[in-house]
Amino acid sequence: YDSREDCNAIIETATNKLVIGTSKTIVPKSVDKLGISSITNGESAAFTIPANIKFFEPSVFGNDIISKSHITDVSFEEGTTKIPAKALYSNSGIEKLTIPSTLTHIGDSAFVRCYNLETVICHVKNPYTMDYSNIDRYNLLFDAEVLQKATLFVPRGSKELYEQRMIGDNYNYWSFFQNIMEMINGDVNGDGTVDVADIATIISVMSGSHGGSSKIADVNGDGVVDVADISTVITIMAGDTDDEFHVSPTEWNKTSKVEYRYLDASTPPDFHRSYTISISEETKEISIDSYRNILLSRQ
Repeated sequence: YDSREDCNAIIETATNKLVIGTSKTIVPKSVDKLGISSITNGESAAFTIPANIKFFEPSVFGNDIISKSHITDVSFEEGTTKIPAKALYSNSGIEKLTIPSTLTHIGDSAFVRCYNLETVICHVKNPYTMDYSNIDRYNLLFDAEVLQKATLFVPRGSKELYEQRMIGDNYNYWSFFQNIMEMINGDVNGDGTVDVADIATIISVMSGSHGGSSKIADVNGDGVVDVADISTVITIMAGDTDDEFHVSPTEWNKTSKVEYRYLDASTPPDFHRSYTISISEETKEISIDSYRNILLSRQ
């Protein structure tokens, strides 16, 4: 066994299989397998599966019988093209799942027995670009109860495609979801509204404390998650659809700066995160600290 590249995990050297890890594990590029119940604990409830993972043992994130996980938010990294059959089979702790826009192939029963899924975010614009050829037409990607209760969020302008049962002889397995909604720009945490909670999620991504997908946090689509995305969310919350945060000169004469502060609870320094967001006519700034020790400051 080894713990290569300071990855915060134990890896079976001969097979390149990760056997013990946490939400803070940085999976090395040389690892292509996740073992049974290998990612079950950690500081964060979110974890991103890197594109180099090709093989999954059952219950990677645990279930109700085998070491139930603290991981509830699982994302596949952008760049992932294939999710194999039964990839997340029997991971009943997962509540939120994010699928990247790069996906082209998905295997049979990939998410079966993930009974507690409430939110599925799929960034693939056209579901018919995905290959379902190895799926038995009598099986599904998700359990029937998940298809009935969970909400599937899809890119704007693609809801009708996702709702179509078939095109020619090809089944669209996403159409079995009873609740399909188009993504709302700025709804970073996928709860259907744009509010301060989305700003908090962006800050978590920026500080590295959020293990989920960062794609949806790039609200302005410039390829970087930064204070500009926070500004865009504030713009959306204010009902202004322009790309920048606009306030009239008259209003700026009345208000020189808008500042939002969040003071975290009294927790150990490694876990404590407070932040301040400041927006003035000239600058937009965010700072994250742990008991006044500045961890991140960006304009």
